[in-house]
Amino acid sequence: MNFDALRTDLLILFDSEEILDKEARIVRYKYTFNEDFIFTLYISGIEDVVTISLSHKKLDLFIFDVLLEDITKIICKENKLFFYKKSNIEEPSAIVQVKPSVSLSCDL
Repeated sequence: MNFDALRTDLLILFDSEEILDKEARIVRYKYTFNEDFIFTLYISGIEDVVTISLSHKKLDLFIFDVLLEDITKIICKENKLFFYKKSNIEEPSAIVQVKPSVSLSCDL
């Protein structure tokens, strides 16, 4: 999975980018809103795995934490992220509305 072209769009959408493992191509993007909510996107480019989570600074557990496997394509459009699986490249398996607030729609 190659996210080089997507990187510019992600940097616009998120507050920060951190390369966690350059060889394994694992990157973390964070977006903080309403001061206490944190939306995090982890991308593992070699394993084709994406983790999306929403947390709150005052909560011990995630509001949601979803692992998406076999992701071959991510599209960033109009403050939304569209995640496509290898098995169905025509329809997104998950959609995340990032701004103005975070919401998740996915097939489980």
